[in-house]
Amino acid sequence: MIIHQIYFDWGKPYTDTPIFSQSLIAWKAFAEKNGYEYKFHTDELKTKLLEEYPQHKEFVSKLNHPQEHDFLKLLCIHHYGGVYIDMDILPNCEDFKWIKTPLFRHDNGTDKKGEHFNIDFFACEKGEEIIGSKLYESMEQSYNQKKERYLELGWVGRFYLQTTGPYHFTRYIKKIGIDKIHSFDATTYRQNGKEPHFNCEDSKLIVYHAGSWSSFCSAV
Repeated sequence: MIIHQIYFDWGKPYTDTPIFSQSLIAWKAFAEKNGYEYKFHTDELKTKLLEEYPQHKEFVSKLNHPQEHDFLKLLCIHHYGGVYIDMDILPNCEDFKWIKTPLFRHDNGTDKKGEHFNIDFFACEKGEEIIGSKLYESMEQSYNQKKERYLELGWVGRFYLQTTGPYHFTRYIKKIGIDKIHSFDATTYRQNGKEPHFNCEDSKLIVYHAGSWSSFCSAV
């Protein structure tokens, strides 16, 4: 089992955000306790992955920071296998014996149109096709279809969510079949919220929605 966390340097060290430091320390200790491997990836991950998958270089070069991060974290797990965890998530379980792959977090209460799947925590085997070439093709198609209209209207945040982010991923999973994945719920807090936005009994994680991506998106 490999636990992956990613932080790209966009002009601000992760130590400036307390939950990021807390998350790194917590998951590193979690991995050590359970005999899992822990990988903290920084900017060299992008170089390595695009050397391995040069067909994605042109598309990745067009992406803003949040889009790039989401694309590369999916590609990272496709390449290595393991569990990906955003840096605003803390463990609330003893181990990962409960995980069945492919696994994605089911984001309850956030999508008026029905089920919504997030990509802030997910687990897949190396080479998992659900996060393989067809997903990246779908991202690029969505990007090309929405770019002109969304950016002309100033919908920068929506453009991110609908092209490489969780809204796109939800559409993609519904298209290929929800029955192809496992999902779970977790207790979540909105950005700076003191009370849970969604409270899940026996939650395996605590998700804090730091919202760091939104600083690169002037409108949602």
